[in-house]
Amino acid sequence: MLNNLKIMIRICAAILLILFISNSHAQIRFSKGYDYQHDWDVRGTAIPLGDSGYFAINESVDLYTEDTLGFAVTNLIFMRINKFGDTLWTKQYRKKGFGLSGRNLLKTSWGYLFVGEEFDLLKFKNNNIGSNVIVWLLNEQGDTVATKNYSIKSGDEFTTGFIKTLDGGFAISGQTCLFSNGSTCDAFLLKLDSTASKEWHKIFAVNNASVDAAKGLVQYGDSSFYLYGRTIQSSINKAFLIKTNSKGKQLWKKSYSDFPFQTGDAIQITIDNNILLIGNLYTTQQNNGIAGGFVAKVDTAGNNIWLKRFLHRFSLNLIDGIANKNGNYSMTGVSYNYDTTGRIVTGSLLHLNSLGDSLWERFYYGKLTSNNILYNIKEMEDGYVMSGFSTRFVDSTSNQDFWLVKVDTFGCLIPGCQTVGLPNIPFNIVPVKIYPNPANEYLNLSHSEKIVSYRMADMLGRIVLESRFLEEPIDIRHLKTGPYIIQVMLSNGSQGFGRFLKK
Repeated sequence: MLNNLKIMIRICAAILLILFISNSHAQIRFSKGYDYQHDWDVRGTAIPLGDSGYFAINESVDLYTEDTLGFAVTNLIFMRINKFGDTLWTKQYRKKGFGLSGRNLLKTSWGYLFVGEEFDLLKFKNNNIGSNVIVWLLNEQGDTVATKNYSIKSGDEFTTGFIKTLDGGFAISGQTCLFSNGSTCDAFLLKLDSTASKEWHKIFAVNNASVDAAKGLVQYGDSSFYLYGRTIQSSINKAFLIKTNSKGKQLWKKSYSDFPFQTGDAIQITIDNNILLIGNLYTTQQNNGIAGGFVAKVDTAGNNIWLKRFLHRFSLNLIDGIANKNGNYSMTGVSYNYDTTGRIVTGSLLHLNSLGDSLWERFYYGKLTSNNILYNIKEMEDGYVMSGFSTRFVDSTSNQDFWLVKVDTFGCLIPGCQTVGLPNIPFNIVPVKIYPNPANEYLNLSHSEKIVSYRMADMLGRIVLESRFLEEPIDIRHLKTGPYIIQVMLSNGSQGFGRFLKK
């Protein structure tokens, strides 16, 4: 009996060692802050370029320098970062008498396309308006090749979503406001051709005398657009979804308000051609009431398929990206926790299965005493890259620094975190029974404890399959031939491991 126990422990240890070694050599992880002249870095995003690293945009505010009109200088910083997170070069853009902002960036065949806003500070000072949409064409060195400026309603325009369209062009969503008219704002959709020249724009008023903002957009296979955002009317927040045809003509609109205050913030088409919606829920005030996030799946008519809430801890309203792989979803957010020193704000990564159930969650921070915010997520072959900001990351004089986090497919900064869990999850010394093994088409799992969920990874640590366990054969016909590792979560809170060979 003792010998059998020793053998089981050695098997588990060997599996953990394989996971550790494969993750250590195959995947790069880092969490780094970037401080530019002690500016207040507000938000940013990074485009992964494979082994070439990242191209990043950082919206920054110089709190120590005033414009001639008395405004703090807002500027843009473009960065080239290698795959290890080291800065290769930075380029700063300022414009006298204007403020620059934005975080929308796309890679194109001829370079990069940036979308943001340009504030005319004199107009803003005199009339409380003056922001227009800007579109910059950048080369590989971050130099502007061409700049374009578009006005939607001669008021204040703010860009949010930015996508490539099926016809080779681009589409931008956002908000256009006339603060001189009772602070009303409408959502807009701006269509550009393949050269980033304007084709048309459409404006959408969700409600009368409301503040509306289209936070994100997608284009469906039939070339229709879906705009998702939030509307505020009489201090009531609701999420909305608008469908248009390929020319921006509104076909229908729907609002969602199953919670006292609800906002719409990110949207994506799912693998099964439905739509995933993400937003924020809160009562009274976010810091004093119930706060959290929600994830909903709706059909193409906007009807609810399922809705999941994550209250008291997660706030998902800050995200502007969703990773969608193998029918599962990963999204960034903010986690609010409390200890004896007060509130701790950490960046979070929440991973859900196709039904919206949480499979795992991870937390990250630049400094534990900081506000750590992750806005954006991009999926890579070997994991995820997330961007945001962290206060006092580099040194005590920095106010707020651009923050870039690269993790593996398990969301791990530390190799093997999926095997120990965050917090620590004990191992079960009884191995998972896997049969047949080797297997070709279907696989069965069993354990002395009830299996709650499982995940499979190849020998590079990449997740190939994960789901709630339904006590039925698992279809592995789509997997490539070779060895795989299985990790299962058990009903008693422990986890088990096994290994099988796909024929």
